[in-house]
Amino acid sequence: MLLEAVDEGLLALGKQLRHAIYRYLEVHKGLKREELPDRVEEFSEALEGIFGYCSQFLEKAILKRLYKQLGLEFKQGGGSSFKDYVGNARIAFERAMKNFESDTVTPHSTRKDEMV
Repeated sequence: MLLEAVDEGLLALGKQLRHAIYRYLEVHKGLKREELPDRVEEFSEALEGIFGYCSQFLEKAILKRLYKQLGLEFKQGGGSSFKDYVGNARIAFERAMKNFESDTVTPHSTRKDEMV
């Protein structure tokens, strides 16, 4: 889901520039697109290296999309980093998945005529 959010966030710059950014990340930073979810901090630093202060606007767009995909409300504040927000989204998603899995477990029947 993070990759989809990054794709959509960077698409705000246009398809060609999004492709150029991915190419730059791979060639100059050793960051392949598929590795971004595991290398969030490096991705954030690379965006800052490319766009400077304006990278915050791209990160915010990416985070808004990520949180929306997960059904979460994005609230900015507290001086959290891009990595922190992604980490919080992961925790919330994992927690929701655990709750979903525990809610979908059906109990076994105790009636004799339903037992096989």
